Amino acid sequence: MKIFQFVLALIVVVSSSAAHALVINGKEVQDLFGYIVQILKEDAKVQQEFRAQVARNPSYRGYRPHTYSALRHLSTEDLLYGAAQGAYTAIRQNRGATEEVIGAKAEANIGMIMEMFPMLALDFSAGEELIGKMQGDGKKDYFQIYLLRRAIPGITAPSLFSEYWQESIQRHWPAFRKAVIFLLENYSTSPEAASLAMRILDETAEQDFLRWLEREPGVAAWRKEHPDAPALADMEDYAEVLAAAQDQDTMKARLKTLGEARAMLLRQTEDVLQRPTELREQARERVARLDSAYPGLTDTPIAPKATPAPGIPGPPRDDNAPLQAPQPVIGIPTLGF
Repeated sequence: MKIFQFVLALIVVVSSSAAHALVINGKEVQDLFGYIVQILKEDAKVQQEFRAQVARNPSYRGYRPHTYSALRHLSTEDLLYGAAQGAYTAIRQNRGATEEVIGAKAEANIGMIMEMFPMLALDFSAGEELIGKMQGDGKKDYFQIYLLRRAIPGITAPSLFSEYWQESIQRHWPAFRKAVIFLLENYSTSPEAASLAMRILDETAEQDFLRWLEREPGVAAWRKEHPDAPALADMEDYAEVLAAAQDQDTMKARLKTLGEARAMLLRQTEDVLQRPTELREQARERVARLDSAYPGLTDTPIAPKATPAPGIPGPPRDDNAPLQAPQPVIGIPTLGF
């Protein structure tokens, strides 16, 4: 059965790639992954030769070739197809290996292609398509995992693509949040994708609340009276800080968003979603931590089930609304596209 599923999936990828075939110098290129990898190898060789020339002659002022020049005839759509083929290349070349090995190889192949994505995207409108890809179709999807692992800082090391992707998420935050909720509402979401979605929803909701709390006048005054208190992000119990807030009504409204995240985490423990035991325990641990840190946190039911249309931008962001997009990676400048 597994062999049949693999062959069927491979046929789908090959047929999709054939429909997307790239024509170079009059020749049709169907193996986009292999073609792009070859471009990168040739580019690396040219870059190495340039560095060697400079090493031999420090005064050399020749033109330094740029990777973009080797990719300028490709589109972001070409890269997405190439990345999908890279994942299936990892599956095909590592049949019989463990899931960890296949997953690592697939992520490496996808990353090799997607690090070029910001160079060709030029702006952040392509983020909408990436959000749609992240939602997936409920099956094991290495590209979906690749995107989820780079959606917020702290899961993987920063890179050119992760910076671009996180900035895209900020610009399309309503659509991204809708996609994350859809993954958590869908019983067919893979355990790994559901685990990452839980982390993203939990951390972005809490970070948003803590950013507001840090700027609240009453909390700022409390800070001056308690100079030795740890940073808000390092606290385990916020009861005293919450009591110090002057604007209790706004605070309760913002806590409601955190309560919605808690409700969604709690939903992962319900039998209807058929989550594995380990994932249910992760959800319970996250809920227990929120309950301990925020006494009396309102468990507000989240909105009805999300519809699978995350690629459509939501309404313009309101800086005064409780929900805010996650901040850019600290210490890394925003891309100037």
